Amino acid sequence: MRVNRMVKYYDIYDLFVSTEKNCLILGWLLLFRTRPFNLHVPARRSYLRKIPGKFIKIFRVTNLVFRLFLLKNVYRKTNNNFINVPFDGHVVLETSEGYKVFDLKRRLVATQYNKEHQGEIFDGIAKKLKEISKYDVSSTLKSIDYQRRCIYEEYLNLYKANNFYPFSTYFNERILPIWERNKERFPKRKIDVKTYILNQESFILKSINQYKEKGHSQEIVDYIRNYTKELSAGLLAKKSINTINLSLTHGDMHYKNILLSKKDGLMIDCNTIKERSIFHDFFYMLFYNLFKDSTISYHEFADKLDACFAKIAIRSQGENSELGNQFTIHENDFYRRLFYLEYVSLAFEFNINIYNDKDQVQEGLSYYYGHIKLLKDVESNISSRSLGNSEIVS
Repeated sequence: MRVNRMVKYYDIYDLFVSTEKNCLILGWLLLFRTRPFNLHVPARRSYLRKIPGKFIKIFRVTNLVFRLFLLKNVYRKTNNNFINVPFDGHVVLETSEGYKVFDLKRRLVATQYNKEHQGEIFDGIAKKLKEISKYDVSSTLKSIDYQRRCIYEEYLNLYKANNFYPFSTYFNERILPIWERNKERFPKRKIDVKTYILNQESFILKSINQYKEKGHSQEIVDYIRNYTKELSAGLLAKKSINTINLSLTHGDMHYKNILLSKKDGLMIDCNTIKERSIFHDFFYMLFYNLFKDSTISYHEFADKLDACFAKIAIRSQGENSELGNQFTIHENDFYRRLFYLEYVSLAFEFNINIYNDKDQVQEGLSYYYGHIKLLKDVESNISSRSLGNSEIVS
């Protein structure tokens, strides 16, 4: 896909489309090989939601190809919405890590990482992708270009998962089984609770201290530090749990990173893969909606957590698994609060710490400051219920 020249891609419908491909062939590929791009999903206008998705996609692709034809042959000198990249593909998408180039004909996608992901950071991402490729839960890794910070993977022409509400029928039938499959396939190991928690705390405090020294918001820095210490101390005070189970986890498992086949699902954008507590992805899927939707009731969310745990308990106790008897309410509460600590650590490791620009760092700190306050508010709603259903008991 990489070529020794720059290829121009025009911005149409938030997709950068190649100017060098035949418009008719491109139109065919966009119709039949772009399931993950959600071109079939209705727009926000209510009257369009009544139109079948296949007709919406036909209209969008036709309009896209027509506009591309005009840009290539009529308005090329006046159009400034384009990018140039050294890849000969069909579509380019910009991401927070860089950009992705899709060759729809060869079913290949190249992820080009930006300069913030060089050296040990890129090497770490490549190592994790190699590791997870062993378990048949994600797209196939084709090759890695370490010198140019580029990773080539198989392009999966599958639909993305719908934006799901936690605890819904769709979540229980299509999304939760994917997490349960991953839990069974990924290797697990036990680790001493104190060792793991102190390592998480140490990493967060080391990260936050450097931003205090660099003059970032005192209020945000102090809040995150105090929250981390309080959370860590509370977890260490629970003497009834001496070891925890670790496993590979995605780290960013929301609907946009899940592709669904008729019976199963695969994960994409796996650069946040890491060994964490075994329930990390489970909690991430639940709390992600709270991060993105301010209309969800925290009290309702807290009430439904118990029902969801009960469902997992019934399934797991029927499995030949070492985790089958671990779903007590005490351990559920412990792993939930451990997820909070891991989430703060993830925020620094894979987002805030990567940036060298002070404004980007401050933006990241402010963004996750809001999430941490949300986690604290949700936990207050959980703890406000009956003591026997919410408190971690020693």
